[in-house]
Amino acid sequence: MTQEDYLQYIRNYFNQARGFGADLVEKFTDDPDTVLLKAETIYESMIPDIGYLDDQDHPFASAVFLCGFQIAVYLALREQQVDIHDFGRELVIKTTTLIEARQSKTEGSQNESGEDDRRHAARRFKDAAEKSQTQAKPREFVFEVVSGKGEDFDWGQNVTSCAICYMASKRDVSELVPYMCATDDVVSDLGNQGLRRNGSIAVGANQCDFRYEAGGKPQPLSRLYPQLIRLIEEP
Repeated sequence: MTQEDYLQYIRNYFNQARGFGADLVEKFTDDPDTVLLKAETIYESMIPDIGYLDDQDHPFASAVFLCGFQIAVYLALREQQVDIHDFGRELVIKTTTLIEARQSKTEGSQNESGEDDRRHAARRFKDAAEKSQTQAKPREFVFEVVSGKGEDFDWGQNVTSCAICYMASKRDVSELVPYMCATDDVVSDLGNQGLRRNGSIAVGANQCDFRYEAGGKPQPLSRLYPQLIRLIEEP
């Protein structure tokens, strides 16, 4: 793909996510259109630091594109002195609402190929993890799959280099990433995936240690790092 292809993809992605962006900024501005116009320009400028534009089917691609979008939206709001923790808290709230709405639309739907799809996705994820150990670019994840055999979890992954932290550090908004980590806990809770982590790169750990146990007791990062993930608004 050429740089022009990347630019067009980013523009299309931003337009598709614009409604979510409007939800994110509504609490902080009376002029959301101007904020989003600025955010779009910022998002385009981030292209050199956004991973997987040349591998859009990668298992982590959609997360990287979305988090890049969220970073761009915050950067536009930062020019209006919006506090990063206030935005992070709103990000978690709006993400929860978005996922709940999507789940309600798909409730009751049947997919006969669901098990085959899951096996295929698991194979792709494992292949991507192995490739990341030797071929990852600086703006991409490095991670490994962890078997739950003989352990108290079903499966896990260890992330030793974070593409989202890379993007955020380039724009001096690393404090926002722990809130993005918190949305992983939202996804887990709504899907009863039992995600446990002791830490993440974004909160200062040397790796993100994801451990999943379907129906298990979760361990949200926000409980371990309440000063970094301030989900309760301060008076």
